[in-house]
Amino acid sequence: MHLSVVTAFLFFHFCHLIDTQENPQGKRLVCYYASWASHRKPQFYPVDIDTSLCTHIVYAYAGLKNDTADSIVSISPFTDLKDNYGLGHYIETTSLKLKNPHLKVLLSVGGWTEGSINYSLLAEDPTRRRHFVNSVINYLRTYNFDGLDINWQFPGERGGSREDKNNYPYLLRNLKEEFIKHNYILTVFLSSHRIHVDNGYDLPAIAQTVDWINLHCFSFSTPWDKKFGISAPLNSNSEYNVKTSVEYYLTHGVPSNKLVLVVSTHGYGYTLVSKPGRSDGIIGLYTDDKGFLAFHEICKYLADAGSGWKEIWDDQSSTPIAINGDNKISYDNPRSIRLKVKYAVQKNLSGVGVWSLDVDDYDGDCLLSEDKNKEKSKFPNVKAIYEELQPVFQTITLEKVTDHIEVFVAVYNFE
Repeated sequence: MHLSVVTAFLFFHFCHLIDTQENPQGKRLVCYYASWASHRKPQFYPVDIDTSLCTHIVYAYAGLKNDTADSIVSISPFTDLKDNYGLGHYIETTSLKLKNPHLKVLLSVGGWTEGSINYSLLAEDPTRRRHFVNSVINYLRTYNFDGLDINWQFPGERGGSREDKNNYPYLLRNLKEEFIKHNYILTVFLSSHRIHVDNGYDLPAIAQTVDWINLHCFSFSTPWDKKFGISAPLNSNSEYNVKTSVEYYLTHGVPSNKLVLVVSTHGYGYTLVSKPGRSDGIIGLYTDDKGFLAFHEICKYLADAGSGWKEIWDDQSSTPIAINGDNKISYDNPRSIRLKVKYAVQKNLSGVGVWSLDVDDYDGDCLLSEDKNKEKSKFPNVKAIYEELQPVFQTITLEKVTDHIEVFVAVYNFE
């Protein structure tokens, strides 16, 4: 075989391997998209998603049919579906795969407003479970989703049953048995709060069944606690921090390759009131949700020199805090997120996730201190995750290319 032909073959094979390296060694960047973002100002639509950053997009949320608790349904038909002149965001989101053929798009069912009662009824009844599995298969196929994410808040609580902890794995096994036939992905979004874990999750059984677990590693403190606290500390003096939560999962039956650490792109705003230790929430410019602030709202406060806001760094939690008089905001920024990603890589986790794309600085309105080229960057927090994971991806990919070349050299004689 001529050397030029060999060179051409190796070049083609190298490019092909890089191109098809969809998910090196299971490392993932899982990006949640809150579908209601299209109804707030500024509006965020599926078309605004940067498909080059994520390995998986998770569309939140679908729900359960209320009267039977055995079928998956849209909870916002005008937003999700094209019927009756709807926006059709299901199809718009799954069509993003045309831009990135390696992208997978999942549908998440559940969330806080769905409650727990119907999920408890579903999990305990084999007939309901069978009907649900069939409805999910048809639903995913109809709208071209690649899998299902379940966010049950929370088994054993909010009207649920004591048996939810035992029944939840049965539901997951029934789903997985059918999903294997269709090559669908099954994931769950689980809480890091110990009370929810101990009440509702049989971690070994769940981990054995699902493709991976998305671990909710934020909202350890919120304005609803009525006192200021850090939303997502990497470390703290209590059990409420990222490292302790991850370690708890890893030491209670969850393999590292089944765990995705999910960080947030929003923060929580507090107004300290006269009574010591008490606080009230700040209302965001756009989200209009007391106490909840999108990163693009926070960074605009900080970018306005006349606003009175300044950013400080809290060494203990490895997170920033924005302060303006009696007002405080706890949040993550690219610096703190990079530290969390480094920890996830150190622990050899399956990847990192983000809640959610639509509250990052998706328009690139803010110039951040870490923008070395002094240019504004869209999705700065998601890009921080992507950039920290890139060396891992590249190292694994090059190792696999080397393996392929060694095999090729062993097979072919170059004389």
